[in-house]
Amino acid sequence: MSKTSSSPLYKTWASMKSRCSHTSQLIYPNYGGRGIRVCERWQSFKNFRQDMGDKPTPQHSLDRIDVNGNYEPQNCRWATRAEQMANRQNTKVFEGVRRTMADMAGSLNCSIGHLQSTIKECGEDTDKAVEMLRSERDRLYSLPDGRKGTLDEFRAFLDSLNEEQRNWVKAEVASWHGLKGRKRGGRPVVVKQCPTCQKSMSSREMWIHKCASPSA
Repeated sequence: MSKTSSSPLYKTWASMKSRCSHTSQLIYPNYGGRGIRVCERWQSFKNFRQDMGDKPTPQHSLDRIDVNGNYEPQNCRWATRAEQMANRQNTKVFEGVRRTMADMAGSLNCSIGHLQSTIKECGEDTDKAVEMLRSERDRLYSLPDGRKGTLDEFRAFLDSLNEEQRNWVKAEVASWHGLKGRKRGGRPVVVKQCPTCQKSMSSREMWIHKCASPSA
């Protein structure tokens, strides 16, 4: 056996190729079976060594930054076990595919925090959480001009208000629609009177009434 083929770096390279191409490997389903590939450049050990260099310490191992990405220079680094675990904690399996929380939240048009809380609400059932958030994303909302609009349109309307108006609208309307699309049932209609025209109306009507001020 040559000195090169017995080196720790060579063993890392060979192991990387094996789990992506050898179907007999027990871990193949988690790599090659998921479509993870070794880039053309790294089919050569010489190129792999040139791009990655030696491990900084024996505690470091080859890590893919994007766990759904291929083995290629821009997606690989040397990382300790603790660093790799931190990388894994930012990912979950959604509909059979491991994706980062940021990537999934972006596709669902919600914040990472909202995605995390929804997953927790669904008992860590990520597929159920995705279904709930998709329904939320695609739901239509009542807009001030009487139209039905998307969540983005409703948020755009809120963004167009000043802080005082926005706080008033949130207090009056959020419990009905929710900025996250959650309806609250069982709340009675609150009847208010416009201080200008003395007309009685619901809170929802009040916030789009022309003569009513947000502080009324």
